[in-house]
Amino acid sequence: MRFLVLLALSLLASTLSAHAAEQTVAAARVVDAARAVLQALPLGADTRLDVQVIGTPVDAVVPAGSLRIQATRPAGQWPRSRIAVPVRLLVAERPVRTETVWFAVKALQPLAVYTADTGQGTPAEAVQIRQAEVDIAQLHGKPVRTLSAMKGQRLRRAMLAGTPVLEEDFEPIPAVDARQQVTVLVRYGAVRMLTRGMALNAGEAGQMVAVLATGADSPVQARVTGKGVVEVAR
Repeated sequence: MRFLVLLALSLLASTLSAHAAEQTVAAARVVDAARAVLQALPLGADTRLDVQVIGTPVDAVVPAGSLRIQATRPAGQWPRSRIAVPVRLLVAERPVRTETVWFAVKALQPLAVYTADTGQGTPAEAVQIRQAEVDIAQLHGKPVRTLSAMKGQRLRRAMLAGTPVLEEDFEPIPAVDARQQVTVLVRYGAVRMLTRGMALNAGEAGQMVAVLATGADSPVQARVTGKGVVEVAR
């Protein structure tokens, strides 16, 4: 009996000693360190940032000793709607555990949006925009701050009212566009004539396009020489 009591006391002492050699790091401390890293990342002064933890982290058990919690900047695009922040737990400056905290992110910023539904091919100068608060964490493209930067371009696809205005929405307007009425310069040696026609495909200066001249039965190949101007050499 005495042996059993001594054995039980020995096991209890070992257990207490083991627990004394450990410490518990509250999950809230890990989350706070990760959140602080996100809040320190650069954003516009007019941006409202909201970060919410996804899921519930658990407390971490690490060896006893001097503890330091080190959250590191996440890799990749910032801001984005879902983001993970790695957090290292160091005891006596030795890494003993790494936690990952996931956040849902909203970053609300005033940006240009389309005032109304706008059709494909609309020149930038004719697009109507207004300012609205946009979650830039969900944007996949570069916002347009002013339409003057899009001069000489047009919408590559139809856009819905309230949609953020992005550079990727636009494309250059070619010197000659398909189905466009053009000026046709016809050269017969030293003789030059001007007429009108319709380009059947798009082209830039120096490129060849098919053109159906007014009154002609079939198209001819013409070289683009300027904005809305082609030349046919005979």
